[in-house]
Amino acid sequence: MAYWAAGGAGGGKGKARADAVDPRLPPGAIPGMWDNSLLHHVDARNILESLMGPLMQRSQTKRAAKKAKNASKDEDFRRVRRAYRRARVAFSSAAPGSGSMQFKRILGWGGFGLVMLWTVRDNKGVDIRDVAIKMALRDSVREARDELEWMLHRFRGREHFVQIVDLSPLISFTDPRLYNVRDTPNPIIVMEVLEKSNLMELIQRMDNAGKANVKLDQHDPDFENRYRLDFIPNRILWRMFKCLARAIVGMAYEETVDFRNPLPIPFHDDPTMIPLAREAFNPHRLDPVDPPEKIIHFDLDIHNIICGDIGHPLFDKEHEVSPIIKLADYGMTTRWKDGWPAEYKERCIQKGKYGFFAPEQRYPFRAALPGFRIGHELNIWAVGQVMFNLLTSCQPYSESWVPRNRMLKMRDGTLKMVMTWGWWFIEDPEFTMFPIYTMNTLDLRHLVARCMADMPEDRPSIEELLFLIDKGIVESDERVLAAEMTIARNGGVVPPGSGIPTGRDTVFYPQEIEREEILTKFYNDLFRSPPVRPDPYYHLWNVITPTPEPPPPAPDALPRRLSWYV
Repeated sequence: MAYWAAGGAGGGKGKARADAVDPRLPPGAIPGMWDNSLLHHVDARNILESLMGPLMQRSQTKRAAKKAKNASKDEDFRRVRRAYRRARVAFSSAAPGSGSMQFKRILGWGGFGLVMLWTVRDNKGVDIRDVAIKMALRDSVREARDELEWMLHRFRGREHFVQIVDLSPLISFTDPRLYNVRDTPNPIIVMEVLEKSNLMELIQRMDNAGKANVKLDQHDPDFENRYRLDFIPNRILWRMFKCLARAIVGMAYEETVDFRNPLPIPFHDDPTMIPLAREAFNPHRLDPVDPPEKIIHFDLDIHNIICGDIGHPLFDKEHEVSPIIKLADYGMTTRWKDGWPAEYKERCIQKGKYGFFAPEQRYPFRAALPGFRIGHELNIWAVGQVMFNLLTSCQPYSESWVPRNRMLKMRDGTLKMVMTWGWWFIEDPEFTMFPIYTMNTLDLRHLVARCMADMPEDRPSIEELLFLIDKGIVESDERVLAAEMTIARNGGVVPPGSGIPTGRDTVFYPQEIEREEILTKFYNDLFRSPPVRPDPYYHLWNVITPTPEPPPPAPDALPRRLSWYV
């Protein structure tokens, strides 16, 4: 479970126009080309499923409503509600003269515990920042302690990891061990909260935008303004890819963060902020670094990657046009050791969500093979699947998904046959690709497919991954700069036949040349004001429910430890 302050809304209602045609289809494309029957060439009909399709949305809404209706009778909910009340009392009681905290809402609860959103105020009552407070319960205590260990030490101060927050500069609590202490019975984590939801909800917002766009009248003069982007521009995808690659660097190398040159903090009115340092490959010296450490996240997917906001242009050029994204939820993060027994390796490798398993996890016997590489390559594969989800807005069915051979572009420009799970957007005679995938940069698609290679040695190294991402960013920006110079020489008008997209083409699908206007529209349509995720339990948190008395024991009941032999 990841922690964010906003969430997506449900799917659109109503019926599409009878004469509506998906405007994202490339010129000359046949409307029926978007059907999954295209996959029949490889006998893989219906393999792809929408991550947030209408059936899934309806089923989630029904389950949430049914669960909320019966929550007052659910002992799990009662336990979470008691924890919520304890937190309200503990965090609302600060020492006189210090700052204070104001409860805002519940962000989520479940097997991981309870997550709440609070506002931190100084001693003058001025709002300073929002924080997320996570309370571990029962089965999640061990994961919470492990998560705190990683947050307090290894990932502390790293830019692309969700950070813990120290409230002591502003607020004094009666219990000094109230939060961010590992060895307590029920650890409480106070961490930063990012403004713009997680990547799963970003995909949901794109899905909702696509449903709404089909209903629009294309002859409406205001069509382009009402049309909301339902894809991620290539230039944004490259920058998101770089954020994820930096997170991989932070896990693989301890000395890659240059704390001697921390990032500048644009505003200094928040004493709880700590200096952050950007993860970079080998920043201190020119000689090769030690081999990458075998730290594996095991839960790196679109649910646990949180979106922040765009950076200030004077202080953060890297995130000036693309929102920063950060890695969260380190409860399953493990430092892999090659000396473990084979049986333990096979058990340990199967952590995380099955639908997001890397090949090494789908076939756990590989982990026990002598010499098989287990380490940061799993993180690279997970990042490749995240980019796959962002490119396609889809997730393959686990039962039918198998790797296939594709000719992929290497660092030196040569082609190599690679067995990859990301074969969906690579052209091949056996498979007719969806038209929309051809609109994404070829180098981007090939790099994602390489990250999803079946064998770890076929995946790019961390250094190569950063190099190719930087190369993609520079080349895409240079194309835009050349286009702007061409337009300026033509008196501010796009010359005919220049290949520079104009008008509605810029909002229907990704382009080879994406000017600043389309990046601004992406932010305004999908990031500026994300809808708040409703809490179906909001009316139940403060309800007092009497606890039923336990039934009396049977008179002839045996002691628990003796009943095993009966």
